[in-house]
Amino acid sequence: MAGRPSGDPPSTRDAAIARLPDAYAEALRLRDAGVPRARIAARLRVEPQSLDALFAIAEAKLGTLLDDA
Repeated sequence: MAGRPSGDPPSTRDAAIARLPDAYAEALRLRDAGVPRARIAARLRVEPQSLDALFAIAEAKLGTLLDDA
C-alpha cells in the first residue's frame, strides 16, 4: 500500500480502512494517494459529481470504526 514502507505494521487508520466496504476503502486510498478525482470516479464507475457524497459516507464509516477501536 502506498504511504508506508513495506514491512511496517499498518496504522490504526489503515487497519480501519481495510474493514470498510471495498468501494469506500478504495475511494479513500485513492484520494489519500493523490489520484485525480476523475480517475477515482472512473475506477469506481461513479459520476464525478457523486464523489463528495461517497467520500463523506466513507469518512463517516471510518470515523465509527476508529471510535470503536
